[in-house]
Amino acid sequence: MEVKKGISLSGYRRSLRDYIRLVLTFFYCLVFLAIYQNIRFYIGGVLDGIFTQSLFLSLLHHSGYAALVSLIIVFLFKALEAQKPGRGFKITRVLFIALLVLEGLLTEYYVQHYEILGAGLFTRYFASTSIGAFLLFLITYTGINTLLFQLLYRFTASFYGLISKMYPFTIILFSLFLVTLNTRKKPVNENKSQHLVQAVLEETFNFNTYEGEEEYPLLKPFKGNASLGTYLNLKNRKPNIVFVIVDGMGSDFIGNNALYPGFMPYLTSLTYNSLYWENHLSNTGEGEAALPTILGSLPFGREGFTNMPNTVTRQTLLGILKKNGYETAFYFGGNSALNRLDKFIFEEHIDQMIDVKGFGEGYTRQETDAAGISLGFPDKELFRN
Repeated sequence: MEVKKGISLSGYRRSLRDYIRLVLTFFYCLVFLAIYQNIRFYIGGVLDGIFTQSLFLSLLHHSGYAALVSLIIVFLFKALEAQKPGRGFKITRVLFIALLVLEGLLTEYYVQHYEILGAGLFTRYFASTSIGAFLLFLITYTGINTLLFQLLYRFTASFYGLISKMYPFTIILFSLFLVTLNTRKKPVNENKSQHLVQAVLEETFNFNTYEGEEEYPLLKPFKGNASLGTYLNLKNRKPNIVFVIVDGMGSDFIGNNALYPGFMPYLTSLTYNSLYWENHLSNTGEGEAALPTILGSLPFGREGFTNMPNTVTRQTLLGILKKNGYETAFYFGGNSALNRLDKFIFEEHIDQMIDVKGFGEGYTRQETDAAGISLGFPDKELFRN
């Protein structure tokens, strides 16, 4: 006759093998969050697929984040287990679930607003999210992650023998973290919690700040200057005004000394029949950040003018033209929601705006990049539209 007895784990001292199971469970939950993000972007038309190269990079960065977190918490686990058997296991499990809830909230904000949160977290988060919505997300993600963590922890028992051979564990974790440091990060595949912590630390230890008494040291009285008027042939009828903004355009392609003189022959010919500034330096590397600078002489700031949480009173060419009877339109082959460019355009009261979502059928998207993401429609398709 066989007799089976239930064994109580109360008072049972947990070993490093039990901690490794918690770590693997933590990483598996991050995998589910990454898949959830790609599903939301696929449904919204941002990504062309769910299981893309972008997902692979997300998993790689999540593994580095999990390795770093686990490497830090393992010392707490060992210390608490030495004090009282089972205490370290319980507390570290709660910590892992709390970190998953944080990652879930940051991911939810990113898929809704296409913005990864950094310094100024609370101001920017609650500027677009109500307290009620936050509590709903908090309760939902806490419940889902707790249940998912429990189920996946049981799943790790199926290969418990393999886990016991993972030695030395700390060296493995540290190696994983070092590998992810050299991989290319973008908001879509970056771990949101790690980005938040890095941004907060940079903000905290940034001592390059203005400490003078004058509130606006660069503010100067306006002095009118009509020196460009002699170059303009003004007529009774208002002219149509078109701004063509091209990313990466520089002296390599335009002018007499261009490295590729035949690349933009028409634009080069315009330099001989128009106002042309040979010495010009862009103060930003992205198209959506260049728009406020070109149209409004607005500074980039820390994270870009379009990413400022509050509306700023300003005078732009778009606003001035609107006040003088012009109708304004904006055409863009990419996603205007990225870096909140659409917010800037909306505040300028544009009459018509077409971006990647307004192209419809019959247009060919740009090929995907190394992260598996298409930036939208190329110049030819934009011009055809």
